[in-house]
Amino acid sequence: MVAVSLKKKRIWFILLAVVSGLALLYRLAVVLGSQARMYLLRAQARLAPRNEVELVARKCQIGDWFVLLLLGKNIDPLVYKELICDLARRFEGKEPV
Repeated sequence: MVAVSLKKKRIWFILLAVVSGLALLYRLAVVLGSQARMYLLRAQARLAPRNEVELVARKCQIGDWFVLLLLGKNIDPLVYKELICDLARRFEGKEPV
């Protein structure tokens, strides 16, 4: 009975280690890869034009990107689209900052 319990615990520990490792790899890819951040921002801002989302993703640092991602999760998609479009216009220099 004890041996079965230890075996189950070992399997559970290995499963948790694998899932934690995958989560770490995901976070590492997001922090180090600008393409991953651009993809995640494009997925969040589905309604905004692709070129504007890419412009915003290129101009933002990681902290700015993270705030934009959290905003996208917590506000209406139409309002988020307007925010992304407005940021893109300001980054292009068409509007004052």
